[in-house]
Amino acid sequence: MNNKRRSFIKKSILSTVGSASWMATNNQFGLVSSALATSSSKAGENKSLVCLFLLGGNDSFNMVIPSSDAGHATYSATRQNMAIAKDTLLSISPSNDLAETYGLNPALEPIHSMFEQQKIAFVNNVGALIQPVTKAEILLGNTPLPPQLFSHNDQQRHWQTAWPQQSQKTGWAGRMADLMADTSTQLSMNVSMFGTNTMQTGFNSTAYTMSSEGAPLMAALSPGVEDGNESRLALIQRLTQDATHPMQKAYGNTISRASDLAQLVNDALVDAPEMKSFFTNVNSVSDELAMIAQMIAVEKQLPQEKQIYFVGVGGWDTHDNQIVAHANALTNLTQAMSDFNDALASINKDSEVTTFTMSEFGRTLTSNGDGTDHGWGGVQMVMGGAVNGGQFYGQLPDLTLNSDDDIADGRMIPTTSMDQYVATIAKWFGLSDSELLDIFPNLVNFENRNLGFMM
Repeated sequence: MNNKRRSFIKKSILSTVGSASWMATNNQFGLVSSALATSSSKAGENKSLVCLFLLGGNDSFNMVIPSSDAGHATYSATRQNMAIAKDTLLSISPSNDLAETYGLNPALEPIHSMFEQQKIAFVNNVGALIQPVTKAEILLGNTPLPPQLFSHNDQQRHWQTAWPQQSQKTGWAGRMADLMADTSTQLSMNVSMFGTNTMQTGFNSTAYTMSSEGAPLMAALSPGVEDGNESRLALIQRLTQDATHPMQKAYGNTISRASDLAQLVNDALVDAPEMKSFFTNVNSVSDELAMIAQMIAVEKQLPQEKQIYFVGVGGWDTHDNQIVAHANALTNLTQAMSDFNDALASINKDSEVTTFTMSEFGRTLTSNGDGTDHGWGGVQMVMGGAVNGGQFYGQLPDLTLNSDDDIADGRMIPTTSMDQYVATIAKWFGLSDSELLDIFPNLVNFENRNLGFMM
């Protein structure tokens, strides 16, 4: 790691400034932009992270469910008409010792065998935290908490920044790119299938945006896309190549760079194997994961050794019709995950890719009549050949209503911070222990900084 780069990140974190006005102007034009970092990356093997952000708040305590008579009775008493029947649960045998037995929601059938084959791990009661906190401390009001708990926007921002105290909203993946990206290329280490997002925005970098169809072509300026485009592109180049005004030059450079990047990515994808046939369902998450699998298949033709992909998955804010809507969302998600794993295995890349879920919060264990409301802690899934799967990680909460783990209405107080969860993944990706503290400033408040679910 270049020490100047790391020093810059640390100074930026301390000052909470550093977003260039050029980048803001660039985004106002709505043009494709890429990493602007200023140093070379770590050498190392190809690795990819794939973040599946479940937008809206996943009722994840209805994924992994106590299955003993006593445990399920407690769960059912709290969950009321949101409870999943005991006789429908999929039996699992976690390899670590647990005081309770558990089963999976039948909607998770697509990944049931993967858990038993130790390819998936569940990380329990993860949430947004500044530091460890107990119910008693919260009630006394003398411990720092994340701002605006239970708010979609604020908690999505927390999960994506891992640094809610900052005034400049950079994301943890963006800061990782600032440190790690190969800057001999304009292609970003971060690739988004969901447009601009905070998680992949750094002090000096932002995500390259794609779709399930590939790299974006600027229809009015890309040669061969429409009649007359060559002449329009030539005109833009003539107008900007000798420009002296900074805005004119920035605009011209951005046009040229966007066109070159689209050409680079789409030329590589020509050699990618077909991947959509691995996917059972036709929906946005399956289509986007199929494109990511193609990108990973041709990663040797792309200049970054490491990539972080972001996929936004909607449909999780289940205030009503939860039983049906949540089951459908879980089945669609886990089927896409299983199919993605098969696609990666077909090109021998499953051990180089770690796929993981994030969601701004869990949901209340209590019912609002037809659904649930915004909660706090929840369960996350991690998948890949480098995952120590078939196990539960993190502390399982007491699901009894008004227990010491319940701050109100079945909102579980997290016992594992999202910093610990993501830092464990980032460590596998290549960050050193000291770099983890640079990227995740609140990690210093937690004793266990590696949860152990990565090999």
